Order: sequence, then C-alpha cells, then structure tokens
Amino acid sequence: MEKKFHFWSSPRACSTALMYSFSSHSDFTVFDEPLYSACMYRDKNQERPYKSELLASQAYGATDSNTPLIEFLTADRGTKFTFFKHMAKHYPLLNNPEGIKALSGPNHVHVLLIRNPLKTIMSWSEAVDKGNTQKDALTLAEIGLNSLLIIYDTYENVIVVDSDQVIENPESTLKCLCKSLSVPFSEKMMSWEAGPKPFDGIWAKWWYASAHRSTGWSKSATTSYKVLKPELLPLVRMCNAFYGSLKPFAIGEGREGKNEKENKNTDVLCWVGQPSSGRLFPREQATLSVFDSIDYERAECLQIYNIDEKLSELCTTTASYKNTTHSIEQIKEAVFQTLAINGMRDGADVKVLLTKGVKDYCGTTLVVIAEWWCDNSSSYAIEGVATDLPKFSL
Repeated sequence: MEKKFHFWSSPRACSTALMYSFSSHSDFTVFDEPLYSACMYRDKNQERPYKSELLASQAYGATDSNTPLIEFLTADRGTKFTFFKHMAKHYPLLNNPEGIKALSGPNHVHVLLIRNPLKTIMSWSEAVDKGNTQKDALTLAEIGLNSLLIIYDTYENVIVVDSDQVIENPESTLKCLCKSLSVPFSEKMMSWEAGPKPFDGIWAKWWYASAHRSTGWSKSATTSYKVLKPELLPLVRMCNAFYGSLKPFAIGEGREGKNEKENKNTDVLCWVGQPSSGRLFPREQATLSVFDSIDYERAECLQIYNIDEKLSELCTTTASYKNTTHSIEQIKEAVFQTLAINGMRDGADVKVLLTKGVKDYCGTTLVVIAEWWCDNSSSYAIEGVATDLPKFSL
C-alpha cells in the first residue's frame, strides 16, 4: 500500500515551492489542495475570482458528502508515495470521526508547515490589497495555525517543518525531512523547471506568479521593509501563541543526538513571574521581557540537598535578596513547585534569579530553573532529600 503524505500549511508559507520540490522526486505523485473545492462549495459566502472554475476542476468536492473526498485521499495510484498539499484552514472538513479514521494509520503521515506569523500575515495582507482574496480573510481561521495544532494533537504520525528553515538551509532541512518521512532524499528536489505545472490548481495564475518564476530553492535577492497595519496586531498576537506551541517540535530544532539527561533538560518546566502572576512554563516558553533587567548579584545556583535550609539562609543573609517584592515563602514555594513538577529529588541543581523588574512595573521577576546534571558520571541518591522538600505527589 502506497504511503500518503499530507502537508498542511498556513498561506504564504512556501507550500507551493515544497510541492514543486517533491514533484521533482521520481517516487512521488503530487496533488494541489484537493480539499479546496469542497470548502468553497460549502461556504456560500466565500468568493474568489476563480470559484466556478475551481468547482468544475474538482467536481468530487462539489457535494455535501465527505465520502468522495475521503475516497480521493485514500485511493492507491500505483506510485510509491503521494504528496497532498493542503491548506490548514481546510482541515475542519475532516475533523470528524470519519475523516480522522480515514487519515490515520501507518500509511498516512501528516506534515505541518509553519512560518513566522508576522511574515505570513504581512504577505497575506498584500494579497488582500491586490484583490486576490476578500478583505475579511485576515482571520485566525484563515491563517490556520489553530487547525495545525489540532492536527498535531489528533494524529500519531506528525512532523513539523518551519518554512523559514527550509529557505535558510534547503538541502540540509530537506534531507532531515526525508529521513523523518523514511523517504530517500534526491538531489532533484533542489530544483525544478520554471513556469506553470500540469498539477497546479486552477488558482495558480492568481497566486503562483513568484513560484512560476522560481527554478529552485533560493533566498530573495532583495529585502522589503513594510509597516504592519495596527488592526492586524491582535491577529499577530493570537497566531504567535499557536506558532510558539509548534515551533519547538520543528525538525532541526536541536532535539536530535543528545544523551538521555540532556533530552530530559529539553523538557523541563521553569518558573517565571512576578509575585502575583508567577507560574510554570515549558522550557522553550520560559522567557523574560526585553524590558526587564537582570541583576546578576541575585542569581544563585543551589544543589537540592537541604534546599529548604539553603533558601532560608540565602533570603535572610544575602543583602540583594532582602529588597525584593517576593517574600521568602513565595521564593520557596516557587522552588518546591518547580522541583516537584519535574520529579527532581536528586541528581539536579536549581538556579534562582531575581530580576530588577519590568519597566513601569514596581516589582521583581522571579526565575527558577531546575536542571538535571548532564555529566557522564552516574548520579547518586542524596540522603535526606525527601525530608528536605515539602510533601508533594510525583
């Protein structure tokens, strides 16, 4: 049974270039947005200059039933691999028991193509200004990052790719992607013929001008500097939240080739925040505001042996810790919660940092980072640690 790869993308995320790249691979057959006509048919309010042509070219989608769609996506075509380019905004069509079952299993792999939301939104805004799409199209649902997160959570075989990384390092990223797909990399994927392709959707003449001029992976020779429309800022903020959740799982993000304890440190949770709003974050989301100021005199690294006693001594005898808006109890509670959530009783250190505080906010920011020891020596159990920590469930 042939393997099917579903590439789900936000708009303006180089999905067409990636489709052209895989079309150059001799083992692949590619299809361009096979769900498009079904979405257009069912959304009577959605208009595009090519709507009638689209419905005619993908007649299987011009129905209220999902059966023809699923049959199209699951049919065997006599090739080793099938590449489906999908827009993430089309996924809700298949987000039901019938669709999920059809696209699950070992012969279906889902690839999520993400991109810096600001770049996506700026490019999409340009398309709106040119009249290629409706003015009300700049929404979270249209960008589709929320759908990408649903796909990531729904299927087992999911790979995340950042399109900016493909553009920056095309060959190495494509090799890494092919390895993740268990597909042999081909040098032919690095280039393609200029001009329209026989498998292009009928919307190509509206959207694919730059893709048709291209002959392979290359960076833009010019850099443009554009102003973000103020009304788009809320959308940027929303999209950043979804992008930030997926970005750490993109291939090439540094999770490969580390030893077990370093991998454990990749997944630790850290404490960050002011006295009233501090909480635990996954490591990649544990950040300080650029308007905060670090005070290195209030940065301490402590072993967790007798941690309660050490924290009390630190907070009462160190001058720089006396003038903070965090109480001793709040600092201890943050440390104990950080150790508990990470399951640490030995073989780890905890770093405690108090900043000077965010500009225009009169209060310190507390950062607690607990990390496993990463040397090659075996860790040893430290006697008495269990009695040093408050009781908590692991």
